Amino acid sequence: MKKIILSLFIVFFIKDINLAQNNIFNLKNIDNVSVHFVDKTNELSSTFKQKIVTETKIKLKSLGINLANTKDSLSTKFTIRCDVIKSNFASHRILLEIMIFEDVTTSRNENIRTKAITYFDRKFFKGKNMEATVYSIYMDKMIVNFIENYL
Repeated sequence: MKKIILSLFIVFFIKDINLAQNNIFNLKNIDNVSVHFVDKTNELSSTFKQKIVTETKIKLKSLGINLANTKDSLSTKFTIRCDVIKSNFASHRILLEIMIFEDVTTSRNENIRTKAITYFDRKFFKGKNMEATVYSIYMDKMIVNFIENYL
C-alpha cells in the first residue's frame, strides 16, 4: 500500500524531476554517439521520431560530438524515451526522458566493465497534441539542459 501511495505522489504531485539542472553529470569527452528514439506510446509517427533523431544529431554535431557510423555495441547510446502514464483519477501524463548509456569501468578492487547511465533527464507533462507537445518540451527544455550540462 505504501508503494502505491508513493507512486501516486510521484506521478501526480512532482511535476518536474530534473536532475540535469543539478550539474551532477560529467559529459566531458563524450564521443562516438548513436541516437535512438524509443516510443512506448505507439502514438508517434515514424516521421516525427526521425525528425527528433535528426535534429538531435545536428545539435550533437554542432557541439563537436562525433556520431557513430553504425549502431555498434561500443558506441555511447543517446536514448530519447517517450511513454504515457495512464491514470483513472486524472488526465494521462506524458513521460519524456533522455538517457545516455556508456561502457564504464568501476573503481572497485576488481575493475568491472559495465554499462551505466551517465546522463538522465525526465519530464512529466500533459498535452492535447502529443507530437507538438513532445517536440516543444524536448527541443525547448530537455536538449537545452543537455547542452548546458555539456558546455
